[in-house]
Amino acid sequence: MATHSGNTKSADNHVPPEVTVDSESGVDPQALKLAQAFMEKVGGLARLTRRRGDLSHLYICTMASWADPKVMEDVSQQRHFKQVLFALAHGMRLVRVVGDGRTLLWNRYRDNSGNEVEDRRPNSNRSERRRPGRYQKGGDGDRRERRSSE
Repeated sequence: MATHSGNTKSADNHVPPEVTVDSESGVDPQALKLAQAFMEKVGGLARLTRRRGDLSHLYICTMASWADPKVMEDVSQQRHFKQVLFALAHGMRLVRVVGDGRTLLWNRYRDNSGNEVEDRRPNSNRSERRRPGRYQKGGDGDRRERRSSE
């Protein structure tokens, strides 16, 4: 069961309280619901972001357009962006956060609902697609023909 911690700001800032989660995965069920609704409506645009701050800004600015009106009215149902990002990363497995927590790497093998998708590239077996290159046997690379001096 999730409980509220004391890390809240004044009501003027409209920052929802941080929620402590005691589940094994660490993903708050409400944050997961918000993450799913966010990706359902704004997922295509969200995947264009490469920085955590940009995704946070998109989440906050678009929340009124995709969130349930009950959530918008009840601050206790809202979650900090970091909890929603954790749900995106660990609950839905859509994104990895790297580079001191600032850079986002989106999982191209999952759709915006978190379902696995097949690799749609033709001939996904890399060994079949390789052509001889510069440093591989059979590749001409920068090799130039030598003229024989007669």
